[in-house]
Order: sequence, then structure tokens, then C-alpha cells
Amino acid sequence: MCLLKGTTLQSSFKDGDVILGAVMSLYNFPQSNNPSFKEKPLPYICFGAFVRYYRHILVIIFAVEEINKNPVLLPNITLGYEIYDSCDYVSNAVEATLKLFSGRQDHVPGYRCTTKGPLAGFIGLPYSMAELTQIYSYPHISYGDQNPVLDDKTLFPSFFRVVPNDRSLYDGFVQLLHYFGWTWVGLVASDEENNLRTSQELRAVLHESGICIAYFAVVSTKYVITYVHVSKVIEESKASVVITFCTHLSQYLKNIHLQTKSGEKLYSANEGPIGQYDIMNLVISRGTDTLSQIGSFFPFAPARQKLIINQSDIKWNHKFKQAPKSICSESCPPGYRKAQRKGQPVCCFDCILCSEDEFTNETDSANCMKCPEDMWANKMHDGCSNRTLEFLSYEEILGGTLAALSILASFFPLIILFIFLKYSETPVVKANNRNLSYILLVSLFFCFLCALMFIGRPITITCILRQFIFGISFVMCISCVLGKTMMVVIAFNLTKPKSSGQIWLNSGVTNTLVLVCTAIQVIICAGWLAHSPPFEYQDNKSKMGTIIVECNKGSPFVYSCTMGYMGFLASLCFVVAYLARKLPGSFNEAKLITFSMLIFGAVWISFIPAYLSTTGKYMVAVEVFAILASSSGLVACLFLPKAYIIILRSGDHSEGKRVF
Repeated sequence: MCLLKGTTLQSSFKDGDVILGAVMSLYNFPQSNNPSFKEKPLPYICFGAFVRYYRHILVIIFAVEEINKNPVLLPNITLGYEIYDSCDYVSNAVEATLKLFSGRQDHVPGYRCTTKGPLAGFIGLPYSMAELTQIYSYPHISYGDQNPVLDDKTLFPSFFRVVPNDRSLYDGFVQLLHYFGWTWVGLVASDEENNLRTSQELRAVLHESGICIAYFAVVSTKYVITYVHVSKVIEESKASVVITFCTHLSQYLKNIHLQTKSGEKLYSANEGPIGQYDIMNLVISRGTDTLSQIGSFFPFAPARQKLIINQSDIKWNHKFKQAPKSICSESCPPGYRKAQRKGQPVCCFDCILCSEDEFTNETDSANCMKCPEDMWANKMHDGCSNRTLEFLSYEEILGGTLAALSILASFFPLIILFIFLKYSETPVVKANNRNLSYILLVSLFFCFLCALMFIGRPITITCILRQFIFGISFVMCISCVLGKTMMVVIAFNLTKPKSSGQIWLNSGVTNTLVLVCTAIQVIICAGWLAHSPPFEYQDNKSKMGTIIVECNKGSPFVYSCTMGYMGFLASLCFVVAYLARKLPGSFNEAKLITFSMLIFGAVWISFIPAYLSTTGKYMVAVEVFAILASSSGLVACLFLPKAYIIILRSGDHSEGKRVF
């Protein structure tokens, strides 16, 4: 017979028709030399008996006696027991299990060599014990092991337990940490198999629930130096909360309610029972420790009723007047979004202010949301407010001033037109081609008034009219000036009274010139309106918190063509007038035209950089100012001297003096 020589383990035995095997832990911390594997190991010396563990043995003895007294439960069968003390050591538990299999101190693998009654099953804790009992399909009842792996009935078909598995315990931890807002915690476990396994599983559960682990430290039960290392890790960490999984400490942290004679139920379902936990407050003061219940956790209760905490019963460390904070980063207030720190857990982040057109009204928001197009984020970026509409308005000082100047200036060409009509037979009026002068004054009147089309909120119709009226009226003005200039040059360059060049002095020719030049601009504007007309446009990006309501040109190229054509006519008029600057001394018309074109060109050349360097209503104001300035220059240079002569020096032009 092959015998396995083992050590003598302490046991308690009572014979019966059926034997119930049990492996318990009465003592703790076995003392033994490290095995050399060259000689028989020395026996373990157990010390540090825990009196409260003795009750586990008494419970089994009491239960067996109660069953034997009851003739209904097991009629004509006496239940016996054999209880071993494993001294809280795995090798002892394995050896005790093998002894129960064989029924003798020197166990025989695969055989039960004893006159004792047959073995009915096992009661015990260790995971390694469950692996052995499942080989021979012995029923195994655990009263404390919470390992969820044991729920797998394909691996452990005859394993049962009367305590909840760790899933409900993990849920309790998560609920408790979230209750106090602890999202940055440390995790410390002993190097025992069960504690390491539990802490690793809890670590994964905490990660899934958004709680970050600042550190995971393992304390060795053999090497004291690890305590120093773990203490240093705890001190250097910013985490104020530490979760520990150490031998026997769980006895202080939880209290599992199970079925008793009073009516509570025991469970042995595949997934394990659902436990109810008491939350205890451990207070250590002057070398003594006291436990007091401060709450409970009910895994089966509704979501908001699972965790019950009575904060008034909690006694914090004297350093804290309330629950301490244990977070890696402060919460991001509304208006800020979380930005994950590179290489750090999700609980460590920076708070970034939402951009100009974005907001968030939630705490710890991962992303900012864009405001609607017609709205803008407020100063705190926690909501959106209506944008301010910006355009050159009549109600503001700038718009009102320009509108007043436009209306006031429009009276000057009307007054001069009235003077010219009243004194139409005077030499001054006759010498200036009355018809062209009348057309020019009417055109200047519309030039001044078209500035009003640029003031007020733009709409599509005003955007179209402002460009059409502006382009036509100004080209007509320049065409009239060009016609007057050509007439002056031709008139003073004819050497013969009846020369063929006199046909150019006919007013019909100059009128045709004005009509043709204006018609070209009309064609350009018509093509512009037909192809891509101007329209109202709301710019919500150029200026923060403001919608700039403006006219989009539609086609910048066609707009440039209209301005370029106007510039071409002005340049041609200037060149012709400059060539005629040496006319007889009594005639200054060419010089006045030259000077007016210089003013006109200077205004519009200065307009280009000023227009391109401004935005919004100031861009429109620059264009209105250019219209008023250039129109005023034409009136001042071409007509004010003549009006002055007609009204104040009426005798000079009749006597042939040099008057203009």
C-alpha cells in the first residue's frame, strides 16, 4: 500500500453512520522554516489563537447534535463529524482534506481506508480545498469564500456557499465611494491569494465605474520591508482614501446577514447569494478600537435606496471636520470641458474654457456644444445669449451724422441748378454747356442721396439698389465732366471759323457721349444683377458675440469692374483736362476740372486701403464718406466758382474780365 506520510494535525472527531468533514482555522500565523525540498519539512507551530473563531467549530458541533436529536431530519442515521484546524495555512488545509478522504493520518490517495462511516461532504473555506473536493464530486459548503470563480458549475458542480459572492461587495464599495465623491483612491492588499484576487477584481470594477486607482500596493506577510515601502507610497500620494484587503481586516469592515433560526434565508444558488452589508466606523483612540454602525448597503434595493449613510454618526479623524476629499482633479464647472492629461488616469484632467462660440451647462462635461448661429456663448460660457446685430444705423451717432450730411449736401446741387435755370441766359451759364451742367447737377443730387442706401439694416433689395444707383449716378457725373472737358479742348483748338471740327461742339454729340458712357455702366450692372446680384449676409465669425449684417457683393469681380470703369473715365477726364491746362488766361475751366479730378481720384484711391482694413459698419461708413467727399469735391470745384460769379459778381462776366 502506498502511503503519504504527513504531519499530525489537531482535529476533533465524533463517529457516526455518516461523517461530515470540516477544515477550519482556529489558530493563525503558522511558524515554520522555509522548506528545502531535500528533507522532510518540520511541522508547523500554530500560535495566536482567535477565540472568536472557536465559535465556528462550536456551530458545527451544535448543528450536528441538533440534527441527531431530530428524528424527522435523518431518521435512523447518526451524523458524525471530523474537524481539522488548518492554522490558516493552505498546505495544512490540503493535507487535512486528504486525511478526510482516506480516513486516517497517513492518507492513501484514491482510497478510504477506515472503519469510520462514509464521508458525506466538506465544510471549509480555502479555494484550494474546493479544487480537491470537486475531483471526487464531494459536496463542499463554504461559509466565507466569496470568489466568483466558484460560481462556475462546470468547474465546481458540487460547490455551495452560504455567503454572498464578491460582486455585491464590489457594488457596495462603488456606491460608498461615489457617495462621498472619492474618485482617486489607493488600493492595498496582502500577498495572500484570496486578497490579491479580490483586490484585482475590485480594481477592474472601480475602473469601469469611473473611479481611478492612484496606486496598488502589496504588503508581504513575510517581509517587513514591504510595510516601509507601502507606507512611503501612501504618504507620497495625493489620495486621501485607501482601500485595504488584508487578513482579518474584512471582519471589521463588513457584517454579512444570513439565515438563522429566526427566519433569515441561506442561499446556495449558482450565482451566489445577495448579501446585506453593515457599514462600520472603526475608531482607534489611545490604543483601543471601537466599531459603530453608520449605515447599510442593500444590493437588492432600488438604485437610490441601496446605500444608507447616517453622516451624523461618522467620527472622522481629528484633522477633518467633514468627509475628506480624495480626487485627482477638481470638477470642471459649467463653461469648461475636461481635457485628459496625457499618460494619466481618466480622473486626472485639466479644465479648459469653452471656445468663443461654444458652451456647456454641465459639470465635468467632456465636450462643449456649439451655440446656434444667431446666438453666442455668454461670458461664463455656461449658456448662449442672442448676438448683437451690427450695421450702420440711423439711430447711432455715426450713422445719423452721415445721413444728415448726405441730405444737407444734396441741397447744394439743387440750389445751384435753380441758380443756373434762373440765370440761364448769362454768359457764364451759356459758356458751360447748359444741358451738360443740368445733367451733371441732377447726377450729383443722386450721388449725395445714394449714400442713404448704405445706412440702415441691409436687406437684399437695398443691397441691389445701393450698388446700382451708386454706379450709374457716378458714371453719369464723370461722363458729363468728360463731355465738358472735351468741348473746352475742341473749342479752343479750332483755327478756322467754319472748320469741320465744329460738329463736335454740337450739344447732341456731348449728350450722346454721356449716354454711351452711362449705357456701358448700365450693361455692366445689369450683368452683375443677372449673374450674381448682391444680397444680405450675416457674418457671425468676424467679431465675437456680434452678427455683422452687411451686403455681400455677390461677385467681387463685377464689383471691381464697375469701380474700375469709373476710375478709367475719371483718369481719362483728368488727362484731357491736364492737356488743356494752357488755354487762354481768361478761361480756367480746364484747371478746375483737373483739380476736381485730383480730389475725386485722391478720395477713391484712399478709400481702397481704408475699406479693406475695416469691418462691419465702419467699412460701410468709409464708403459713405468716400461718396460724400468725392461728390462734394465735384460740386465745390465745378460749380461754386460759377455760382459765386453769377450771384455776387454779375458785372464781371458781362465786361469780359477774367472771372473763371
